[in-house]
Amino acid sequence: MDYAREGVRHEPAPPIPEWAMKLSAGQTGLMQGLLEVYPRVLDRWFLEAEVIPKADRAHDRCIKIVDVYVLKIRRRLGLEVIETVHGLGFRCGEAFHAKYGDNEGRGLSPWL
Repeated sequence: MDYAREGVRHEPAPPIPEWAMKLSAGQTGLMQGLLEVYPRVLDRWFLEAEVIPKADRAHDRCIKIVDVYVLKIRRRLGLEVIETVHGLGFRCGEAFHAKYGDNEGRGLSPWL
């Protein structure tokens, strides 16, 4: 089928943020989730259930995967990227949000 002849238009994909190029899909999803709800804190249970891809979850280590993702993100992007709020969970770092956050309320990455 010739899509151009049929009048089907394809819009170009939005550019991928530079920080996302350094992370896996699951890690990018976690960062996107934290960016979208900034300055709210997300707990491990929510991150595991709503953000982490099901393929990355092992039955006996579900919550630990969040800690592993946070560790790997901090190693690749810096310690200040994710703040730990002891007893509550995690939130996006203020400096990271100021640089990459979306202040207009739209989703950050429709390509995920």
